[in-house]
This record gives sequence, structure tokens and C-alpha cells, in this order.
Amino acid sequence: METFVWQGKINPVIEMMNGQYLRLQYADYNPGETTPSSAFVNHQPAAAKETMENITKTFFRCIKWQVEETTDPVNCPYHYFCASSYQGGDYPPAIDILVLLFTATLYLVTLVFTVQEIVWKSTSTNSSTTAAAGEGGDRHRAIRYNSGGSGSRRSRRYWIPSGPIALPFILLSLAKGYRINTLSPLAECIGPALFQLLQISALAFPNDDDDDYNMEGNFNKWKYDLKYILFELSTVSGILHASLFLDYIILPYYTGYDALMSSTSFSGECASCVCRTEVLEVGGKLVSYRGWSISMFSVVGVLCLRTISRLLMLFLSHYDDEVHKATVSAMVKILQVVIKPALETMSWMLISKDTIYLMKNSPESDGSAPLRLAAYGCACFLIFLHVLTKLQSRRIVRVRGAIIIT
Repeated sequence: METFVWQGKINPVIEMMNGQYLRLQYADYNPGETTPSSAFVNHQPAAAKETMENITKTFFRCIKWQVEETTDPVNCPYHYFCASSYQGGDYPPAIDILVLLFTATLYLVTLVFTVQEIVWKSTSTNSSTTAAAGEGGDRHRAIRYNSGGSGSRRSRRYWIPSGPIALPFILLSLAKGYRINTLSPLAECIGPALFQLLQISALAFPNDDDDDYNMEGNFNKWKYDLKYILFELSTVSGILHASLFLDYIILPYYTGYDALMSSTSFSGECASCVCRTEVLEVGGKLVSYRGWSISMFSVVGVLCLRTISRLLMLFLSHYDDEVHKATVSAMVKILQVVIKPALETMSWMLISKDTIYLMKNSPESDGSAPLRLAAYGCACFLIFLHVLTKLQSRRIVRVRGAIIIT
């Protein structure tokens, strides 16, 4: 990725875009006062408005900012200009609409499965108690009740955002996100919200089906183990790639946003030439959110721990040395009871923090506030529902001396 800020004394050959016209139009405009579209553009003729909109798009699409030697170290200590931008034009509005509908569909699917999980958890408590404690009841029947419909869970993992069907389309949307700018820039709102939805899905819906796993023979356990590991590793790879693709579109966007809002003035030397009192950093200082972050690594860590636990369980089921089995069994208990729940809790807290931060601090263009609030508000609602699901899962029922966590 070419997004960086290079400092040094250079004498670039700049293609002048009618320098006198730029000075007349933009020399008195302070980029940091407010958004150009609302304060400056609306008071200019149509030609000037269109020119300013093009300049704003240049700022947001710039992947390489360079600083040149300034002739006014007092008023313009740092003079930056855009040296390179994304190649290729924007996709037609139909693509923006398709991505928006795709994101909304993923949210609805996740919402339905989350509500379904809450219903299963709330109804399975009494069902499992009756099945296990009643006349002729047995533990396997209680497990079957608690599964809430194992067939539904098997099909669910294919349709969630982190599943094998939706995940490739998420990666494709983020990989081409720099060209999805016609109606609303993907980097502004939809891209981060889509990545948040992917992380929420990966945490909330594990790919395993322990109920069917416990009911099958050794051969089918091997099959379930391999399928589970394949699903988890593909999800980990998808999240890592999605975070890189997201940074590829939001870092230039946030850098251009900082250059537009925090610069003291346009110098008039070129369309993107601005004067600044401080160094322009990669990603800027106004929005600190990143896809490649501790939140992403914590989610990946949870998925890796799930995979390691399954591998250790596979080892236990096919190893005869009792001494080593006891050691591995203790390791599995520590992973599943202490480390994994703690890391999951931290992941949910970090995702919640990121979502609230984006809701308050995301760059905002004209008319984008409702979309931003809707996108991140929906993510917060999903997190809240997952908390309810976790509260349901903490209910413990004692049946004939055994403890069943439903």
C-alpha cells in the first residue's frame, strides 16, 4: 500500500491548474473552519462548486502526500500537496446501492440468528431440566434440547457474515472500496461498519456444533474436527485480509480528511496544495480508528484459541497415554474456562469501544449523519443482544447431581 507521508526538501514540477483562478477562489478559505460543501461551496457559482467538490474528492483519494520547501516559514511552515491518487474512476451508483443492500441484508441475517439464539437459550432451560430430570430422561436428550435445532445451526454458519458464502463478498467490497464513492464513500461509514459486523459474527457464532459432535462416532468426530478447523482458519484469514483492505481505503480517506480540516489554508499553488502548522501523519490525527488494530487481533486470538482447543480435544480422543491425557485435559480446561472467556470478553469490549467511537468521530459529509448513526447503531444493538445471550447461557441447572450449563 502506497499510503505514506514523505518529508524532505524537493522542487517538484507541478501542473498548475490556473493558479490565478485558484488563488482568487480558495486563498481566503480556511479548510479547518467547516466542511467545504456546507460553508464554502454553497456560496460559490456552480463552476466553483463543482471544482471544489473535485478537489475534496482528490483529498480523499490521495494515497501519497509530499511536503515541499516552503517560501513562507512563518505562515506556511509545512506545504503539502497530493502527489498520487487512486487510479480508476468511481463505480456507478448501482454498485453503491448493491453494497448498501448487501450490508443491510447481512445485518438482518445476523439479527435473526441472534434473536433465535436468545429464544433457544431461554426455552432450552426448562426443556433440558424436564428431559434430564424426568422419568427416563438422559443427558443426551438434554443436550439435544439445548442445541435448539442442530440442523438450523449447521445451516446458520453458512449464511452469517463470517461464513463461507458472505465472507468472499465482504472481501470483494472492501478490496474495491476505493471506487465505491458515488453515493457515499465506503471509507466514510459502510466499510468500517461492514468490518464490525464481520467481527461480531465471528465472535457470536462459533463454527462448531458440539451437540452433534458429542452424539457421533469416532469417524464422524474426525470429520467434524476437520470441518471445524477449516471453517475457523478461513474465518481468521478472511478477517486478516478484511482489515488490510479496510485500512487500504480508510487511511487515505482519514489522511485527506485531516489535510482538509486541519490545514490553515490553501496556498493556491495547486488544487491540493495546503499550508499546515504541523506534520501530516498517515491516517491523520482526527480519526484514530484502524482495521489492523488490537480489536482485530483479539478476535483472531479467540478464533485461534477455539481451534487449538478443538485440536487438543482431538488429541484426547485418540491418545491412550493416561499421563499425557491428564496434562492435555488440564490445558483444555484452562483454555476453555479461563483464557478463552477472558479474551472473548475483552474482544467484545474493544469492539463496543470502536463502534461507539466511530459513531461519534467518523468523518461526516452532507446527509451522511443518518446513515452513520444507523450503521453503528445497528452494530451496538447486535452487541447488546449478544450480552443478553451470554446472560442466558450463564444459567446453571442442577439435574440429579450433574450441572448442565444451558
